[in-house]
Amino acid sequence: MITSTLIVAWVVMDSLFVAALKYLAFLSVNQRERALNARESDQPIGFKGRRVETYQGTTDRPATGRAVTIKTLTMKERTHVMTEMTLPQVGESKEEVTVNPAATASVPPPVKKMHILIIYADSDRKHFQGLDQHLQPMYGRLGNQARHYFGYRTLEEPKPYTGDSQYFKEQYEKEKAAYEEDLKNSTGHHNTMIRYLKQDQLLLILYVSNTLMEHLLKDQAQDPQLKSLLNNPDHRIAPVLITPTAGMALNCEPLCAFSGVAFETACQHIATTIESIARDYFGPDLASPDTTPFALLTSPSAIHVSIPSEHDRMAQMFVGLQTMFEQAYTRMVESQQQLLLTERVQREATQKSEDDLRKQLGEMEQRLATLQAEQNTSLLTKFRRLFTPSSN
Repeated sequence: MITSTLIVAWVVMDSLFVAALKYLAFLSVNQRERALNARESDQPIGFKGRRVETYQGTTDRPATGRAVTIKTLTMKERTHVMTEMTLPQVGESKEEVTVNPAATASVPPPVKKMHILIIYADSDRKHFQGLDQHLQPMYGRLGNQARHYFGYRTLEEPKPYTGDSQYFKEQYEKEKAAYEEDLKNSTGHHNTMIRYLKQDQLLLILYVSNTLMEHLLKDQAQDPQLKSLLNNPDHRIAPVLITPTAGMALNCEPLCAFSGVAFETACQHIATTIESIARDYFGPDLASPDTTPFALLTSPSAIHVSIPSEHDRMAQMFVGLQTMFEQAYTRMVESQQQLLLTERVQREATQKSEDDLRKQLGEMEQRLATLQAEQNTSLLTKFRRLFTPSSN
C-alpha cells in the first residue's frame, strides 16, 4: 500500500517537473523572439498596435482595469510620432487589434476662438440692454467666440449696527452677507476681464459715458497693469458713445439722444458697424457658421413683407389730391389754350375786317377822285364853251 502511494506521488511529481521545464523553455523561446523582433523594428518589447501622428508627449496611465494604453516616443523617429501599444492583463485574450486606416487620418486643427470683451457702467444699463439686443444676432453671425461682460458699479459696505435690537442686527448681517457676495462676484468678473485683456487678439467694446471713464480712472490708479493692458496695440477697440462725455472727441450723437424707433435704428447701425470692425480685425481667423437664420432673408424664395414708411403713407393720402390737382391743371391749361385760340381767331377776324374797310375806303377814294376828275373836266369844257367866241 505504501509502495503504490509512493509510486503515484513520484509519477505526479515527475509530470509536474516535465511541465515546468516545458513552460520555462516556451517562455525563453518566446522572449528571445520578441527581443529579436523589437531590435529589428526599433520598438519596445511587447509592442502590439499602430503608430499615430500626434502633438502630445508621454501619457502615463495606471495599470488597473482591463487593457492599459501606453504612449511613448520612439528613438527611431524624432518627430512627433507616438507609438501606441496595448498590454493584455492576466486572463485576457491576446487577440490582435484591427485598426481602421481612416481613423489615423490627420485631424484638422481646432478653429481659433476669438475673444470679445464688453465693458460698461451699471448706471448705463438701460441703453446697454437695448443695444445688446441688436448685438446678440451679430454674435451669432460671427461664429466661434468667447465673450465676457464686465459692468462697473459702486458697492457700498453697510454701516455696522451697534444697537441692541435683534431685528436690526439680523438686517445688518443680511446686508453684510449680500455685500460680501457682490464683492466676491465683482472681483471674480474683474479677474476674468484682466484675463481677457491679456489675450493676443481682443475686440474691446466700450460703452463710453462719464461714469465709465471715472471708474476706469480709479481702476487704473489701483492697478497699474490695467493701463498697459488697455493700451495693447494688437487689440481693436470699438467705443460706443452712450452719453455726452467730456474728452470724447467724436462727431456723432450719443445713444441717449434717441428714443422709440430712432433708438432701434441707431442700435441697428451700431451693430452693423461693430460687425464690420470684427470681420476686418479677425480676418481669416473668423469662422462664420455655415447656415444662419439670416440666410432665409436673402433666399430667392423670400418675399419681404414691409410696412410703408410715414412718407409712403402721406403719399398715399395725397394721391387723390394729386390726381385732382393734375386734372385741374390740365383743364386750366386747356382753357388757356382755348382762350389763346379764341383771341387769335378774334384778332384774325378783326384784322380781316380792318383790311376790308381799308380796301373799301381805298375804292371810295378812287371813285371820289374819278368823280372829281370828271367834274373838273366837265367844268373846263363848259368854261371853254362860254369863253370861246361863236363862229356866227
